[in-house]
Amino acid sequence: MTALSAGLYSVLSGLAALGGALRRRSGRAPARPVSPLVHASSIGAEHVSIAVLMGSAGTMLTGGVSVIWMSVGVAAGHLLLVAFAVAPLRRSGAYTLSDFAEWRLRSRSLRRLVTACVTITGCLYLMPQLRGAGLTLRVLLGTPVWTGALATAAFAYLAVVMGVNRRSTAVQAGQYWVKLAVFVVPAVLLLGVAHGRQAAAHTVAGGAWASVVPYGGPAAHYTLYSLLLGMLLGTMGLPNLIGRFHMCADGAAARRTGVLVLGLVSVFTVLPLVIGTLARGHAPQLGVHGHDDLLVLRLPVLMVPGPSGELLTGLLVAGALAAFLTAATGLTFTLAVTIAQCAFGGGVGGFRFGAALAATVAFLGCAYAGSLSTAALAAVAFGVAAATLSPMLLLGLWWRRFTDAGCAAGLVIGLTGTVGPALWKLFGTLPGGLAGALLAMPAACTAPLAFVAMVVVSLATPARIPLDAGSHLIRMHVPEGVLTPTPDR
Repeated sequence: MTALSAGLYSVLSGLAALGGALRRRSGRAPARPVSPLVHASSIGAEHVSIAVLMGSAGTMLTGGVSVIWMSVGVAAGHLLLVAFAVAPLRRSGAYTLSDFAEWRLRSRSLRRLVTACVTITGCLYLMPQLRGAGLTLRVLLGTPVWTGALATAAFAYLAVVMGVNRRSTAVQAGQYWVKLAVFVVPAVLLLGVAHGRQAAAHTVAGGAWASVVPYGGPAAHYTLYSLLLGMLLGTMGLPNLIGRFHMCADGAAARRTGVLVLGLVSVFTVLPLVIGTLARGHAPQLGVHGHDDLLVLRLPVLMVPGPSGELLTGLLVAGALAAFLTAATGLTFTLAVTIAQCAFGGGVGGFRFGAALAATVAFLGCAYAGSLSTAALAAVAFGVAAATLSPMLLLGLWWRRFTDAGCAAGLVIGLTGTVGPALWKLFGTLPGGLAGALLAMPAACTAPLAFVAMVVVSLATPARIPLDAGSHLIRMHVPEGVLTPTPDR
């Protein structure tokens, strides 16, 4: 595996050299505002989910192109985030969703409930990152999946408590483009290898594209639409994504950054389609033997045997490891901050406890999650966010009559309707048919129920509308500088 090691070493060395160069440059340059492109690239480095990419490509091998709607839902969720949330949320001044809930609805008890939802969502979303890293290390070293997951959880904890993740935004931005090249270049090269092979052309024409909408009756259609809705709304409620826009200079800069993030994320929606289609023509045995999660990493060697394929595999392994470690560290940091502020008043000890709690819970969940793919684990996390944090955020940003009682009712209903099926899915066996589909993908039911509960209970409790609700909405939706009095001349 000399060529594989060479590819791995080249990417890691490039990332290290880039980080050092950008740190030296930022140390010499005077402080100045970060451009939206640099900020968007840094967000993309942390929040473009390689777990979703690997899982979508593998699931597409066995389920057809309909699985691409998972990636489409993520991209559409970023569009909704840009259109409805990033600018007013930045103007609110809230760093976390818990901060926003307490500021907007004036309820300390509600803050604790939102913190619980953030913690559950974050731990569930941390699980596919740990599993993906474990699978990647298994390809590289042959170790069990749980060993790589444990190492990644430990790395994320140590990085958070030692402050490693508080690096330059420019460094993170450069890492995004390196990681993008690591995944795009092998995909383009594999497409070139496949070009001219009749098998690949026949598969694309007659097999992979034949099921953009799944067959199988109501259960299959419900699963698709619930998955799309869950990914769309769940993206808006991801706690680690929301906090990054707080670093923008103002609401307008946050919106521009969000538009650029949307473009950067959309690039990754094409990769599962390309890699999954190539696998259907050249490596269908990966799906038969249950290696669909490893499709992205195993496909180069199967298509290009020899040192060239091992080199491409080394590049992909290095890029995947870097992406998983970055995402795991960002999620652990966000959860640590949220838990520390709510339960410990923001102390250092509470921050370390929150980081340890998040890493431990995510690792135990990943270890006992059975054979669920990374895509399935990510879908569970997005479904919980879609039924809890997303309705709270949208109504809190746009509806003056929103109350803490209505918010709490919707959060409880959404949390109950998603966590129960999620635990069943993680640790049990789901029934077949429509009942199994409802339990596997409950977002299409739970998200509307949460919205309705929040609206109905808020309308029934008008006395609990905060007195400063109107001024808060003005602050969030009026552009900066409009209400600032001009000095006398």
